[in-house]
This record gives sequence, structure tokens and C-alpha cells, in this order.
Amino acid sequence: IRMERLIKIRDQMIKQRPSTKIHFEMASFVEQSLLLELQDMVIPFSDSLGMNEQEIANLYNSMYYGNVSLVADSTPRVATILDYMRVLFKLVRQRSANIENARKLTRIHVHTLAYQAILTVKNSPWKNTMAAAAKASLVAHRHVCGTSN
Repeated sequence: IRMERLIKIRDQMIKQRPSTKIHFEMASFVEQSLLLELQDMVIPFSDSLGMNEQEIANLYNSMYYGNVSLVADSTPRVATILDYMRVLFKLVRQRSANIENARKLTRIHVHTLAYQAILTVKNSPWKNTMAAAAKASLVAHRHVCGTSN
């Protein structure tokens, strides 16, 4: 049943006009088979990916090494996250190049409790990246502090 739902999601993504940008927000997937299915059925059809520090470590390990990390650094160095982002950007674009109807990844947004990092292509269609980072920081603050302010 999971594969049927992923196929429906993929088909819905494919039906969108190229001018409609698609952002896929990761979640804490630790099941290797689901992560692999997302790499085949969802990620190639996304223009933008969003994830936290654990999710980027899992996606990086899955795509680069073929396994999932069950434990990730909760306070990763900025340089480590930027390295992950650069490698993932290249891997996703390379793999998507051979998939029919795939989109070219143009943005990765990593949000941690300590900082935001956004990678975009030159002349990106993604505008207002500073506002996106600020809003994500406010959401993280509200979540961690349990406040609506």
C-alpha cells in the first residue's frame, strides 16, 4: 500500500506545470527501504528539499554509502552540513538526469536548532531565502520553547 501511495504522489508531482515549484520537506525516516523509495519516487520530482540535521545525515548516508545512520549529531558543525548539502545536490541532480519527467533540484534548505543553511542555484527561481530562513527559525523557536510568540 505504501508503494501505491508513493506512485500517486509521484504522478501528482509529474502533473504539475514546470512553473509550479515543488518543495519536499523530509521527515525523520530511518527505515532504509522507505528512504530508498523516496529517492526513486519523490526526490527526483522535487525542485527543492527541506530537512533538519538528522534527516540530512540519513539522506547523505543513504545516497553516498547506502545505509542509514541511526544516530546523528544534534549539533553538527556548519562545515559538515555544507559538505553534505554540496554532495547531496550533485548526487540528486546526477541521478535525476536519467529519470523521465524528473526536475532539476535547485534548492536545499537545512534547518537546525542553531542555524539555517540554504543552497540555491545561480539565478534561482527561489526568492526570499532570507525570509524563509527567518520564518523557519521562528518555527523552531516556537517548537523548542513551546510558545506561540
